[in-house]
Amino acid sequence: MKGGEQAWVKLEKRSHQEGFIISNATIHQDREGKFVYKIEEQRGALGNVFVVRKVKIDLSETNDKETMIQSGGLFGGELIVVESGEPLQDGDRVRLQ
Repeated sequence: MKGGEQAWVKLEKRSHQEGFIISNATIHQDREGKFVYKIEEQRGALGNVFVVRKVKIDLSETNDKETMIQSGGLFGGELIVVESGEPLQDGDRVRLQ
């Protein structure tokens, strides 16, 4: 490069560990450790309902926006609660938006 020129660099850090990348906003903590709420669909005679389930997680790598977690009780394609208008507890019914 010569004077006055511009360059852009994109750095990526690959991890040797496997897991899922989730937003830090989805992670909660209580006395038992860190967890997320995943959404389960329960089918019933009167229709389907959605229920939140508390899933313990193990953190492996994190930055200010995202965290890599070990899969544990989560699988690809599952829905995780990002935001709720009310406090949640394991087993609460929720509406998807």
